[in-house]
Amino acid sequence: MLLCLLLMTLMPLGQSVPIQCNTNFRDLKADVIEVLCPEGCLHQEVAVWGTDIYTDDSSVCKAAIHTGNLKNSGGRVRAEKRPGQDSYHQSLRNGVTTRSYGAWHGSFIIISDNNAISPKSTPQTSPVLVQCNTQALQLTGSKTEVLCPAECLTQGTTVWGTEIYTYDSSICRAAINAGKITNAGGKVTVEKRPGQNSYQESTRNGVTTRSYGAYPVSFILTSETIAIPPTSPSHTPIVPVQCNTQARQLNDSKTIVLCPEGCLLHGSTVWGTEIYTDDHAEAQCKSCKLFWSKTAKDRKTKCLAHHAIQAESTIDIKGSLRQRQHRRLQ
Repeated sequence: MLLCLLLMTLMPLGQSVPIQCNTNFRDLKADVIEVLCPEGCLHQEVAVWGTDIYTDDSSVCKAAIHTGNLKNSGGRVRAEKRPGQDSYHQSLRNGVTTRSYGAWHGSFIIISDNNAISPKSTPQTSPVLVQCNTQALQLTGSKTEVLCPAECLTQGTTVWGTEIYTYDSSICRAAINAGKITNAGGKVTVEKRPGQNSYQESTRNGVTTRSYGAYPVSFILTSETIAIPPTSPSHTPIVPVQCNTQARQLNDSKTIVLCPEGCLLHGSTVWGTEIYTDDHAEAQCKSCKLFWSKTAKDRKTKCLAHHAIQAESTIDIKGSLRQRQHRRLQ
């Protein structure tokens, strides 16, 4: 892992990071990264948990073979961070059998790259124009770039799921929920995925999705740039804070704050992951606007930088981690 981190530090921006077959996403310490996988990972004894969305301790290269974005001869793939899921589903694809698992606190997906996979589909020259109520099932093909109009935040049909959505969900509203576009619209790529046993509800970026049981077909959304989620109305004041400012020191239940530079190395202790205790330091980030929200239900806090990915479920990290480590050692 130290070698991988050293390579990432020395590698010029825009180049692939060489990794091994057993490198997992958590080792890469990045939200989005392009890696260079070696040859022969198909037959390496390394584990992968999930289908399309994988636990962050899964092998990146073997997961890429499983999705069809990488051949056993190796090559470049891009991986992107995702929130933890309540469950992960096993499947057999392209010679790789993945395992199922319960709740886990971190995930990742493999982003399709036409240069890294066999050319089964022809890249589109222009995006497909869609409406706010266009559903993924109305598209043809397994991967389509679409252009969403503005104002889909308050228009369009229902969305079921979080990060991975049922195939009859509104594409553009799902894209807002996923943080891929804002209410101003924009381009996003829709990728068809197998059905899931369950879909999780969430409220993100102004779009509330619904939970659902088993559904035969799903889709995920990718984009070249990560959109900044819309914040509160512009008249809401921005409160300057220090690196050691705690959430409990704020007066309102929702506050936009401005973090100073250098909080990566300064500030007080932070307890939690994705959901934090209200006595943690507000700013473990570098000069960004932060959105803080306290829920009335569990009185815990969610701390979201604009480039972060929100997790909608509270996970007992200590218990889950110990139980899982114990299972894998057996």
